[in-house]
Amino acid sequence: MTAAVLGALLGWPIRLRRAVPIVVAVVLTTLALPSLWAAARGLDGVRDGLKAPKGFGEREKCFIDVGQQSAIPFVRWVRERIPAGATFELAGRLDPGCFQLVMLPRVWAAKGEPPQYRVYAGAVPGDVRARLRAEQRLPAGARTVARFGDDELLVRER
Repeated sequence: MTAAVLGALLGWPIRLRRAVPIVVAVVLTTLALPSLWAAARGLDGVRDGLKAPKGFGEREKCFIDVGQQSAIPFVRWVRERIPAGATFELAGRLDPGCFQLVMLPRVWAAKGEPPQYRVYAGAVPGDVRARLRAEQRLPAGARTVARFGDDELLVRER
């Protein structure tokens, strides 16, 4: 209808059959555009929520999201000590998905394969504690067990 009126004002011969799709497109655009614009502005809030807080890496945000931000210093310490491409195994209270994400390109040891490193965050077995005590007399470079906290250890397997 609008197209027919516009065509009549401009002197264009527009038939009703051609006018209907034009009118429908104009009406839908007029109604849908504000909704799409509002939805796009809403995505700004989502993007802001995905940003890591200052002082934290993008991968570390996973620990913040699961409420384990207190583990980030330990995870950073472990990451510095395990070389890229090495395999590891995790035992303890840390979220395994977040830990793997932060540790990349280091990878989980395949099932049935011994890891090059074992990470303990929580319950540390007695034999590992005994190994830590026994190695305290060795030079730092010869030790295979490193301690971050009371129940946070990194073990380099031989």
